[in-house]
Amino acid sequence: MQKTKLGLSVGVCGAVIYFTAILGGFVPLVIMAGYVFLKEENIWLRKAAFKAIALALVFSGLVTAVNCIDEVLGIFNNLFDLSLRMPLNLDYVLKAIINLAKIVIFAILGFKAFGQGDLSIPTIDAAMDENK
Repeated sequence: MQKTKLGLSVGVCGAVIYFTAILGGFVPLVIMAGYVFLKEENIWLRKAAFKAIALALVFSGLVTAVNCIDEVLGIFNNLFDLSLRMPLNLDYVLKAIINLAKIVIFAILGFKAFGQGDLSIPTIDAAMDENK
């Protein structure tokens, strides 16, 4: 079992990174991933940090896109004196689905990381392979 320079096993460090993405937000995630990129040599751990950052950005982008729909409808409402809204609070439902998917994916990745396992996400895995 390989150890990091902090004394943790590589799998535990990867799991901590994934669970930080669920609970901690961007600042702790970027600090942890930055440490891995700067100080650790383990390839699997670097890929885990990259995947955590990439997925966090994807989920943040999805929530931002849903919020933009509300903003665009608000602009049309103000410009043309309309009363457009998302039907059935669809924006709230979409954000809840995105948040649930984020929690599930990061939890699966976190538990698989204990054994240095991985969940294949082709676009992110391809981006990691191109950056070698």
